[in-house]
Amino acid sequence: SKSAPEGERPANFRAMKDGKEIPPRDLPVPRAARTGQAVLNYECELLFEDGTQRNLMGNAVPFVGAGGRPSGAVGVFVDITERKRAEERLRRSQKLESVGLLAGGVAHDFNNLLTVIMGSASAALLDCPSCQPCKDVVSASERAAYLSKQLLAYAGKGTFVNRTFDLTELVSRA
Repeated sequence: SKSAPEGERPANFRAMKDGKEIPPRDLPVPRAARTGQAVLNYECELLFEDGTQRNLMGNAVPFVGAGGRPSGAVGVFVDITERKRAEERLRRSQKLESVGLLAGGVAHDFNNLLTVIMGSASAALLDCPSCQPCKDVVSASERAAYLSKQLLAYAGKGTFVNRTFDLTELVSRA
């Protein structure tokens, strides 16, 4: 216990809450003993010298002595480290899912814009087949459509295509 008498305290961990070290007197058991008030659903982190950490949740209740004054306290703590890790994994998974939905929405709207741009540039090329600016617009639009395809694949609404290509040609077209 961090609240043990000086010389009996383990030095191999620090109790933390919200990134700050908790003074021994403010830990749940000493606080309950000092104030006579129960400390319920208290969450904290133990940081060990080797860099590992554990998340704890606990309750501490005071012993009431003669005259109704607190004479000590007892606490019970549960290791909730795995639950916290599972919650974090779920949060990350939900973030990735929302990024995927966003990417899919952007790609869909982007494709709608590209259809107009490519259609207009292709129509202009029919009137003037030698128009280099129109050829450039069509070429850039095709590259943008490929990017949009990649976004859809990331969003789970398309597929990735692996193929071999000539890097020199790709760079020169870009």
